Amino acid sequence: MEPFSPWIGAASALFVVAVLAAYMDALEQPTWEQVLALGAIFVSTAGLLVTFDWRIIPIGVVGTVLYVFVDEDDGESLGSDDNDEHVTDAEDLVESDPGRDFDDVGGMNDLKATLRERVIRPLRSPGQYQRYGLGATDGVLLYGPPGCGKTYMAGAVAGELGFNFIEVGPTDFASKWVGQAPQNVENVFEAAREHSPCIVFIDEIDAVAGDRSSDMTNSEQQMVNQLLTELQSDNDDVVVIGATNYLDDIDDAILRSGRFDERIEVPPPDPAAREEIFALHLPDRKTTDGIDLDAAVTATEGYASSDVELVAELAARHAMAAGDPVDSGHVAAAIEETTTSLTGWLHRYDHIGLGEDSSVAQPDGTNLPAAEVVESDLATTFDDVPGMNDQKRALVERLIEPLANPDAYADHDVDVVDGVVLYGPPGCGKAALTRALAGELGLPLIELGPETLVERDDADPGEVVDELCAIARANAPSVLHVEALETLAPTDARQATLGHHLASALRAIESADVVVVGTTSDLTSVENEVLATGVFDDRIEVPAPDRDTRQAVLEAWIDADVVADHFDWGRGARVLDGYALTDIETIAEQVARTAVRTDDPATVGDVERVAEEIGSSLGESVEQPGLSYIN
Repeated sequence: MEPFSPWIGAASALFVVAVLAAYMDALEQPTWEQVLALGAIFVSTAGLLVTFDWRIIPIGVVGTVLYVFVDEDDGESLGSDDNDEHVTDAEDLVESDPGRDFDDVGGMNDLKATLRERVIRPLRSPGQYQRYGLGATDGVLLYGPPGCGKTYMAGAVAGELGFNFIEVGPTDFASKWVGQAPQNVENVFEAAREHSPCIVFIDEIDAVAGDRSSDMTNSEQQMVNQLLTELQSDNDDVVVIGATNYLDDIDDAILRSGRFDERIEVPPPDPAAREEIFALHLPDRKTTDGIDLDAAVTATEGYASSDVELVAELAARHAMAAGDPVDSGHVAAAIEETTTSLTGWLHRYDHIGLGEDSSVAQPDGTNLPAAEVVESDLATTFDDVPGMNDQKRALVERLIEPLANPDAYADHDVDVVDGVVLYGPPGCGKAALTRALAGELGLPLIELGPETLVERDDADPGEVVDELCAIARANAPSVLHVEALETLAPTDARQATLGHHLASALRAIESADVVVVGTTSDLTSVENEVLATGVFDDRIEVPAPDRDTRQAVLEAWIDADVVADHFDWGRGARVLDGYALTDIETIAEQVARTAVRTDDPATVGDVERVAEEIGSSLGESVEQPGLSYIN
């Protein structure tokens, strides 16, 4: 039999190529095994049509068997285009009710108070915060040892807010298919926007967006870039909560995205938390009334939340085996069989009983929880405040040294200054200096300002002022920061009653070993009755940042490794003359973020361009007595 004409064979081969190409296109994302199998089928078929050599048929048979085997292994029939098991169906991840809120979280009162203050209240009452120029939180990073409740706490936040909840992890984003991982990221956030208000919880975010300085595949880099794009998008109705054991393991660009400015530690459970966990997990089982858990709480110091839950589970099993109600003996036996899973973490904590802070006193007759408003052991010092050398020097000379050496001043009949007013334009570092001052003194800090009153909107403002001052006295020596004096006690009659309350409360503090720091953007607009209470012995101007401060802020916010060679920091500082500190921080962060995203070194021209786009929040220089707003 004569073989086909070469022309007929070639035409037939082209036809086979076209059919296979169309079929490959229908597969959308074929695996390498499928590509090799279909290639073998093509070679054998085309070769047979061109040469009519039957000896090459086994190649096609092998290819066909390989293709069918691979396809059956994936659970699909031959020719099926239902090949989307690698695509994350984000709709299936949406939970309208995570089934828990803070009432279901054992102990951890400080953590819950922090989340209420920084996340929940701003989201529940955004209008109140906006009136004071405060934006709602749209992202937070929870970090700390594994098994201590980061995932559970994220769901509880959603339950408190009544938001939809999406929980995702590395396996929900990752894919063996080229280009699918970034699509999975986009699908998750698209579902969140469609079901807003929604919380997107990214567990093990360090595994999703790890340090890009380490080896990364192209697909992984695309996934991180897509995540960065979603994080930088503006959507107040989508709140992102990330969880990680180590903050340092997260890509710097993600940390600087502006979405995770709030970073909250979830530590090992404190004694109160461990007691609550036992109480939550044992009553559901048949237990002895009034079981004494004090010994169990003490014995499980340093345990993760999941470890304590395991102890409760084992205690119930011991009781079931004996046919008796759970008692202290069963709990003790369970503890003997377990150990902490946090062995490698405990060295990070000076003490394990994190809730045992006897330094926080709750004065009688007050309703505000002192533990929520007293910040102890502030780590911030003057070294953490870039620039502002004149202001820091003034605080050291006029406040810190006299307080540290009162006897030396008393010997010379010099009164020790125990209060100060920091005045100057908004956004220029008054609050940062106050926190650093408390850190330098090693004293607890209590904040009293418009934001505090908004957070306690269910209470009378005057009572809140009185109670905060009482808490400051009870926890003396302490630092009381009275913020935005011009708003709390203006010279006009808008807040006359509140101003009188504030003046009266401050007079009661005068001899109570409390350092009072008042801050205001307009000293002339503060009611004189408040300024004359005797606690504001000195006044220090905090003007718009000078050139040295501007340069220090730039250098603090822009890493040297993302700027061009010979980057002129001094020139960059001159470009930002007349900008507030908060403006400069925003500009520097945006310049650094763009440099990381585009992989183009930042230049002074970039600083100038972003500065022009953002503009200065200070506006025109306003001449006021004692104020020199623009250096």
